[in-house]
Amino acid sequence: MFLLLVFALLVLAVCCCPNKLGQCIDILFASTKEQIARWYGVRRPTLSKWIDLFTPAEKFPDWARRKKLRGREVLMIFRHLGSPLAGKSLKRGEIAERTFSNTGVLRNEVERKAETLGFDIDTYNQVTVYPPAISQRIVDMMLVGMV
Repeated sequence: MFLLLVFALLVLAVCCCPNKLGQCIDILFASTKEQIARWYGVRRPTLSKWIDLFTPAEKFPDWARRKKLRGREVLMIFRHLGSPLAGKSLKRGEIAERTFSNTGVLRNEVERKAETLGFDIDTYNQVTVYPPAISQRIVDMMLVGMV
């Protein structure tokens, strides 16, 4: 239902102001950090940690000072962290469970395949709940190793 609404709003934006699509997206999808965190099912400090660890620093240089984000920034967050509609934010234990493993084996595999995952073991240790895109990346890495 939500995706249908988003699609309808995008079509409306393109029809209403085709020359100013970026401005329309900013208006339609502007959100507070609190709203975005709720969509992911986490608290705002967790979202901030994800932004620090899993998005390019130059994309959100003024993150700490802002309460509301433009629509293009919200979509950029979805691109880096994964859409809250497409996947679930998973805890380490949930990832281990989905991969028929345990957290010790999971940690060792993340450390061994850090380059493939795009983050190191220190980043892994700083987070207990992972955004959908990162969760899926870890699950895929673990399941491919089992085949």
